[in-house]
Formats: sequence, C-alpha cells, structure tokens
Amino acid sequence: MTGEFDLSNLDRQPFDEGFLGGPVYRLLDPSPDATLLRSLEEWAVAEAAVLVIARVDETKAGVFSDTGFRLVERLITYQRDLNHPAPGPSEPVRMAKETDIDGCAEIAQHAFSHDRYHADPMTKHVAADIKAAWTRNDLAGRADTCFVAERDQVVAGFNLCLLRDEVAVIDLIATAPNAQRRGVGRDLVRAALRHYIGRATTMRVGTQASNEASLALYESEGFQMVSRQSTFHLSAKAISR
Repeated sequence: MTGEFDLSNLDRQPFDEGFLGGPVYRLLDPSPDATLLRSLEEWAVAEAAVLVIARVDETKAGVFSDTGFRLVERLITYQRDLNHPAPGPSEPVRMAKETDIDGCAEIAQHAFSHDRYHADPMTKHVAADIKAAWTRNDLAGRADTCFVAERDQVVAGFNLCLLRDEVAVIDLIATAPNAQRRGVGRDLVRAALRHYIGRATTMRVGTQASNEASLALYESEGFQMVSRQSTFHLSAKAISR
C-alpha cells in the first residue's frame, strides 16, 4: 500500500516506458469506483507517473467523469468462429521474411491514426515510433504468424497474429497509405482466417470505433461485435499543471 493505493491493482508497462521516459502503469481493476480512482490520482502525482492506462467496459465509463483521466479511445472487439472455410484472398499473401521487417516498420510509422497513442496529446509525439517498434517485436518472434501482402512487388501491408490457446488474435494489421482502398486489408484478414482454421476455434480483433473502414471490413468478413470498451489515460504532469 502506497498513498492509500493498493499497488497490486497496477501492472508496470516497460514497453511504453521505453518511449515515454518514466513510469507507466495499467490499471488491472475492470470495475474501478470513484474512491479507487481518487486514490490512484493522488498516488500518480506523488510518484510522478508518466502514464496510467485504464480500460473498462463502456457501461462503466461514467465513473471516470470529474477525474483527471481523459478518454482516448473507444475500442470495439470483434470475434469470428473458425468452424467453416473462409474465402481466399484475391491476390497472394505470403508469410513474412526477415527482410520484410524494415518495410513493415516503415508502414507502421505512417499507417496508424486512430489508436490511443495517436489520440492522446501526451503520447502523440511517440505514437509512430511505438507502432514501428511493436511491429518489429512481432516480426522478430512475438507474433505466432506474420502475413505480408505485396502490390507491384512492394510490401503493401501486414497482419501480425498471436495465438492464445485456441483463439487467434489479430495483434496489429496495417496497409501502406499509398495502397489503401485496393483490397490489401481484406486479403490479409482472409489469409489469416484460412491459416487458422483447424489451429484455433475463433479469431478476435480490436479496433477503434472511430475507424469506420476497419469496422466495415470486419463486419463484412463475418466478425461479430463481442464487447465495447473505453480506454482512459492519466498523466501526473497533466493533473499537476
């Protein structure tokens, strides 16, 4: 117990800390109350926490009103059963190679804009670098399977998937800005669906409610919404101003 806040409610985030230059934590409690949030704010200021992340079911988001937490993302999670064949991609999709890492990281630097890092003014300055490093980590072995699509013999997009028990998770997917609206994202999703039939029972993916193109893609490929969550950020620096 520090400053009347139970530290077992927090999980340290070393990956984020490498970019933000100070302590970053994720709140583990999925149903925090106002008392807990007040204690957490006081603790964060005392400890000079660079960032505290909280994600709750959308129905519980109201508890963050009148706090120092700011809403940065509305996350929608989709799921699709893998119990029947999926359509194949319209153009070939292959497994990533080591030589694709730089190209995929470059795409990640420019392809994202809806995620919580880009949406928060306190983290926006490192958002592109975070996404590029995330991509490199997945391609270097964190991901279970890495798919790459090419257009005109140039890498145009990637889909990096995790496997958690019998659930395949689209961890990070992106299309190069100059290759959008050419079916790249759809091909990458379909390649993953086909690959995991027989290896997983379901596929899951999260995307932001503001990303209308992604919402339309997943729904058209048979994914169904299973949850809506709100993500909040708290920064001691912002509170103490």
